[in-house]
Amino acid sequence: MARLPNLVAALAEHDRRGKPTIAHIARVVRDDDLIASRTRGVGASVMTMADAATLLMGVIGDSSPGGAAAAVKSLRELRPLPWDDHDRRRQEDLSAPLQFLKGRRGFAETLTLLIEHAPQLNDWAKQFNVSATGRPAVGLSVKEASLERGAKKFQAAGVAGLPAYDRAVRIISYVPGVAAEIHLGMPWDQIEDDDSFHEYYCHPNLWSDGAAVTDSLCTMEVGLPSLLALHKAVQGF
Repeated sequence: MARLPNLVAALAEHDRRGKPTIAHIARVVRDDDLIASRTRGVGASVMTMADAATLLMGVIGDSSPGGAAAAVKSLRELRPLPWDDHDRRRQEDLSAPLQFLKGRRGFAETLTLLIEHAPQLNDWAKQFNVSATGRPAVGLSVKEASLERGAKKFQAAGVAGLPAYDRAVRIISYVPGVAAEIHLGMPWDQIEDDDSFHEYYCHPNLWSDGAAVTDSLCTMEVGLPSLLALHKAVQGF
């Protein structure tokens, strides 16, 4: 049975900011009663997948630990942007491993499902052609060839995990939690590739009131390793 420190340790393994910062974020979120874990030791609350999603939202919701609680509250309000015909068709054609994502859900609910089904998602990612850096440029569109060129440059430099768009699983938060994206698959292939999931989330006020986002954008992103780590921590592995 996982306690909050277990979730902190799991996320810290995949975050350059380290355990003290993740623990600080966890305390801020807990002290705002967004995670029920006030008792220490054996009497501490057992963490759920939803608690894991809450902590993850605090981690990616703001660049400052002090803003983590407000970011969680904002991210919980995010809803999918209106679907077009292609969104509806893609939902109907979701591959078997991604069937758990059928239907329209808010960002927080979807994030909880991704953590809950992380091992299944991992199996899907292994089969997905994440990086096509071994493919010849012949037959690729100019855009595809350009994107793959960037990936090859990082790989040649020995930098793993970059660029971010070369990963099969991406959860992106626009700080401080005003919008988000979830991509399972390559975003530029979403018209032709039905074996993927792409959703864009925004705070309802932004599209109903026409509110403008500032020009200086800051995003925070996590991928499959963090989802798997949280899943295993909740399950007590």
